[in-house]
Amino acid sequence: MLMKFIDLTINREGSPITVDPFTLPAFPIPRVFKDDPKFMSGQEMRDLRDNPDQMLSVDSKRVELAKGIASIRAFRAVADQARQGRAIEMRSPSVGAVNILAGGFTSTDGNWSLLPSPATERIEIEIITPAGTTDRLRAASATLRPERARTDDPLQAQAANRPVLSFSLDLSGVEVLGSSASDPLTTEKAATQYTGLRFRDDPLDALLAHDSEELLEVSRAYTNPASVQYAEFLVPPAQRLDEEIEELRREILSKAHERHAMTAAALVMVLAGSVIALRLKEAQPLVVYLWSFFPALGTIIIISSGQEAVDDSGAPAIPFIYLGPAILLAYTWIAYRRVSRH
Repeated sequence: MLMKFIDLTINREGSPITVDPFTLPAFPIPRVFKDDPKFMSGQEMRDLRDNPDQMLSVDSKRVELAKGIASIRAFRAVADQARQGRAIEMRSPSVGAVNILAGGFTSTDGNWSLLPSPATERIEIEIITPAGTTDRLRAASATLRPERARTDDPLQAQAANRPVLSFSLDLSGVEVLGSSASDPLTTEKAATQYTGLRFRDDPLDALLAHDSEELLEVSRAYTNPASVQYAEFLVPPAQRLDEEIEELRREILSKAHERHAMTAAALVMVLAGSVIALRLKEAQPLVVYLWSFFPALGTIIIISSGQEAVDDSGAPAIPFIYLGPAILLAYTWIAYRRVSRH
């Protein structure tokens, strides 16, 4: 889904500010019948159990975990480049190619701070615009901030509408240099920002090719405290994905057994109604109905309670689902024995 804002006014600190129209990145919305196992056929539920990524709630957490792993890999690759004195290469469809030369790289509160080069005590930035012009900048400090909810621009002609790992570059103490050595003109800015920047070698593409089970296996190197690659912030998204898959599989298991129990209960209800009608053949129809209705209602309640128990606890609670049909069958058998005596 896309959401486009037109004639938008933002109330900031009591002052209305009118901004240009803009479109939010595309975001998925749950499908009423496709994202709920209770509306699926038995074969569809079995397919979903084997491939849980079909469910939007699972796939969104898979993408979240993939972005976390990609961020770590990108950070470590960029840190190595900075330590070796190599330029950090980024790109953006709107900005162009951005090459950053820094003296080091640190991470603070999820943001990546670039350290000045020892030679110039500045961070050197070269921007090659889509038009082919080159802008050269120097900054006293620079920070890369991950853009959390970012996809390809869906309005672009070749947009794949896939998740991307993108960053904004915040510069402070900026000197805009001349485009060449013969052009010494320099202007200064207190701060400037570039958004939608991506690394040329984006590790996210390869990670998104993995399904959830494979991605969880990849993440073990980062979520194991004994590993040299341990990254504490990756533990929650890995746990959320693993728990979401387990909850989905428990729900599929509970729904499948609920259907089997309901089928068995329907057959037993017919038998129970017949036997009760024979036993109470001289009673009013309402009396026969009530003696059949309340046991059937209790059976449905027990089945539904068992389904919720399996949804919460898994396979050990499966027998509870079939307790309802079993009790109703026992009730029918007792009624039949009474009829058979007369």
